[in-house]
Amino acid sequence: MTRRSVGKPKTQNPTKRSPPSQSASSLRIIGGKWRGRKLDFMEVNGLRPTGDRVRETLFNWLQFEVPGANVLDLYSGSGALGFEALSRGANQVVMLELDNQVCRKLGAHLQELGCSNGKIIATDTLAWLDAVDIAQTGTFDIIFCDPPFAKDLWQRTLEIIEQKQLLKEEGFLYLEAPKNYNLVLSSYWQIHRQKSAGQVEFYLLSAAAH
Repeated sequence: MTRRSVGKPKTQNPTKRSPPSQSASSLRIIGGKWRGRKLDFMEVNGLRPTGDRVRETLFNWLQFEVPGANVLDLYSGSGALGFEALSRGANQVVMLELDNQVCRKLGAHLQELGCSNGKIIATDTLAWLDAVDIAQTGTFDIIFCDPPFAKDLWQRTLEIIEQKQLLKEEGFLYLEAPKNYNLVLSSYWQIHRQKSAGQVEFYLLSAAAH
C-alpha cells in the first residue's frame, strides 16, 4: 500500500488552541435553522469546539453535501460539528463520545433544540469503529474526525474507516490536526481541500478512485 506524508514532522503532546473569539464554555451555531444559537459544553480536559472560522470554511466546502446527508461525528466532544450539520439539514448525525457527562450534555442539547435526528452513543470511538457492521449502520456521506490532539488517534482512525469502507464512494471525511502533525495517508485517500488556521491544519478527504 502506498503512503504519503502530509505536513511537517510531528512534535510531542501538541495542544489544541481556541481562537480568541471562542468562548471557553459555549459555542455558537453559525448557519442553518439554529443560526446564532449558543450551546454550552462541558469543560473536560482536552475538549474545545472547532472554532467559528474553521467551521465556516468547512461548511462552505460542504454546503451542497450536508442537506440530506447521513453524518458520523467521531470524537464528538462539544458537538460543534454535529450540531452545525443538523442545523444545516443533515438527515441524521450519529455522535460518538466517550465521556458520559459530555454525552448527557449533548443529549440535553438535542432535547432543547427539539431535534430527533441526532443520535448520541456513549462509547470509545476506536472500539465502536472496530466493532461496527455497515450491514446494520450503512455507510456515511460525511464523517467528522477531530480527536483529542494529545492522544494521536488520526492514523488508526483512518485505517479502520478504510478497512470497514464506512465512507460512501462520493462522500467526504473532515480531519482536523495540529499544524505540524505528520499526517500519513494511504493511497485510499485523496486530499480534496486543505487549509490552516492558527495552530490547526484541517483537511477534507475523499476516497480516491481505484
